[in-house]
Amino acid sequence: MKPEEKAKELIGKFGMELSPDWDLQLSPDIHMAKECAIICVDEIISSEPRKYEYLGDDIDPLIYTKIELSNKKYWQEVKQYLNEKQ
Repeated sequence: MKPEEKAKELIGKFGMELSPDWDLQLSPDIHMAKECAIICVDEIISSEPRKYEYLGDDIDPLIYTKIELSNKKYWQEVKQYLNEKQ
């Protein structure tokens, strides 16, 4: 899923929690839904790096670092999109 799509998905999920008759385009709660999504993404970014399943001695440890960095970059892009839309 692209970062923009994930941002919209999070806004929609938090919006549904705020109001059962949520409509992304019309809801006055959109600001609150975005704020909740940003808090969620901030927590993901600041959380401990994920522990990856041990795949054996043949696996290069740099692969794990690249995965962690790309995961962090993804969530930073989600946050950027959320901040742009405020």
